[in-house]
Amino acid sequence: MEQNKIKEAYRMFFFIKGHLNCSEKTALDCYDNYFKRCWYNQEMWIREEAFEKEYEKKSAEAMYF
Repeated sequence: MEQNKIKEAYRMFFFIKGHLNCSEKTALDCYDNYFKRCWYNQEMWIREEAFEKEYEKKSAEAMYF
């Protein structure tokens, strides 16, 4: 699967839930609904910096498994 699509799915999940404690499949399955929620809730984008930090951690963890 394309890495950018996976990262974007995790981004939407983080904007709504505030964490990345989910599987890749869960993030992808939630994407469409969470995108719609973010589209109408502009303050969600303030979590961008926090997302990047958490995604780096999750990516680093995945490399060890």
